[in-house]
Amino acid sequence: MTHTKDHIIRLLQQDLKHSQMLGALESIGLIPGSWYYLGLQDIILDLMQVPEGVIREHWANLYVDFMDKAIRYERAKRSDELKPLATECYYALRVLLDSVEA
Repeated sequence: MTHTKDHIIRLLQQDLKHSQMLGALESIGLIPGSWYYLGLQDIILDLMQVPEGVIREHWANLYVDFMDKAIRYERAKRSDELKPLATECYYALRVLLDSVEA
């Protein structure tokens, strides 16, 4: 379980960094951010075994909220600078899932 958690956090770091880059490019009018979807959210959704239904929608909304938060977060030169935010995101997503499983 720990390896999976660590991998998910690392994937979150990469997606947060990607969101920062897209947000910066979008803010100067170069690209619309939705053109460059990497699909990391889908991989993380599978790794966390998010069930179908309403919970999946709530999970996706929370995920996107964190990606938006990354845009307002201090610009990171390296994805490891985003580990605190990635870890916060992981635990928020996990708490949401655990509330359904309980």
